[in-house]
Amino acid sequence: MTAESTLLDLCCGSGEVATGCIRHCGHIYAVDGSAEMLAQAPRAERIDYIQADVNDEAYKAPELVDHIIIGRAIHWVEADSLARLARANLKEDGRIIICSTCWGTEAAWFADYQRLTTPYKGGLGQRQIDTTGAGTLASIGFSAEDQLRVGRRLLVDIDYLIGHAMATTYGDRQIALANDFDNFSQRMRTTLSPHLVDGRLAMDVTSWAIVYCR
Repeated sequence: MTAESTLLDLCCGSGEVATGCIRHCGHIYAVDGSAEMLAQAPRAERIDYIQADVNDEAYKAPELVDHIIIGRAIHWVEADSLARLARANLKEDGRIIICSTCWGTEAAWFADYQRLTTPYKGGLGQRQIDTTGAGTLASIGFSAEDQLRVGRRLLVDIDYLIGHAMATTYGDRQIALANDFDNFSQRMRTTLSPHLVDGRLAMDVTSWAIVYCR
């Protein structure tokens, strides 16, 4: 990725990946099927947000992109849909990047956070998901070329955790959370405040990315 690179961010949600990547590239077309998710995304001059269902619509960006990036959402994208999107949008030498962040569960406050957010999670049933996308990418002719893994300790506030809960909830569960937002936010603040140190909560996270090429 260079300062001139153009990206297509699939299933962009509330723009967490796009807003992080825009500091390192030229332009991003960020696509998601949820109007509610897109409404939460921070606006930036070089990010275009587009509402489209990547599995149902033949989205085509205004230009061919250097890379397609999918953060925490490869399990939502069907293989034939990804193949179609790559053919329509990705340069011949372009890459597909799958990335995510794993939270450590050892922090004293994490169990309380998980208890408060679990009722609003779901939508995948009991099926196993491959977060790396290896099977999906292999089925459309892409193989892993490189990978990156970085661990660090983060300090976050309760507002960040509330926003993260909204950004990782989908469909009917997201509507339920939105309708209960004030009550949910108050319970989060009441429950997690005793764990604050200088207004922050500490957690260990691991961010990873796998780069796939044709």
